Amino acid sequence: MENTLFEKLLDRPFNVGGIVAARRVWRPGDRYSYLERPRRSDGLLLLENTPATFTTQNGSRIDAEPGDILLLPKGAYYLLAFSGNERGRAPATLLINFALSYEDGDPIRTGKEVLTLAHDDGRLLPLFVSASELYKNGSDIPLKAKVFSVFDALMTLEDVSGSGQTKLFYKEGASVSDLARRSGVTEQTYRRLFREKTGSSPKQYMIRQKTEKARRMIESGDLGFAFISEYLGFYSLPYFYKVFKESTGMTPGEYREKAKNK
Repeated sequence: MENTLFEKLLDRPFNVGGIVAARRVWRPGDRYSYLERPRRSDGLLLLENTPATFTTQNGSRIDAEPGDILLLPKGAYYLLAFSGNERGRAPATLLINFALSYEDGDPIRTGKEVLTLAHDDGRLLPLFVSASELYKNGSDIPLKAKVFSVFDALMTLEDVSGSGQTKLFYKEGASVSDLARRSGVTEQTYRRLFREKTGSSPKQYMIRQKTEKARRMIESGDLGFAFISEYLGFYSLPYFYKVFKESTGMTPGEYREKAKNK
């Protein structure tokens, strides 16, 4: 991962201050511009359910997908635009603004360019949601602890560039025929190659990946099971319960209780 920020954080003890955390719902086609004025603080943006495009002053562009986590540095200039998602839900994002410094007070520079850090494996969304709720409730110390948890989780996520096929499966509405087309092969060939590589059919693999992501979401926070089910694309809550229990031997509620008692 192109991770000079995290290398700095691992270098010596650091502090996090100036924290603002919020979830925001947008309309398809909404834009937010920092082209006329620079960003005033560092931030982490998680795209909850919507693609987005960042365009900088020099014309460079970053296309981000739902689940991507982006670093928005203090001083950056960019235009942020949201497109609609494939289920027709309102685009939603989670943002944590912050200021990083070493224990001696020296500020930690995060760069000047927007950077895609990683793709959420299920752990980050609950942490971002929890941070936004703690900020809203004025819980300063728990909020700071939660933001440290966000950085800790980010340091162990895989680089987005290495998550291609799995990430494509999480793209809402992506069918096997669509995945085959994107891979430049026939659907029959795609299914054969996929089974050779993973040992399962695309559908079985997708369900397994979604269930694993659900496990991490349950372990990382208190998101409602209906939210998790819809977020991961299960067509009904009872079906989510059925698949989850077949995979883990427990209902989501039983799994949460076990995770809390570890």
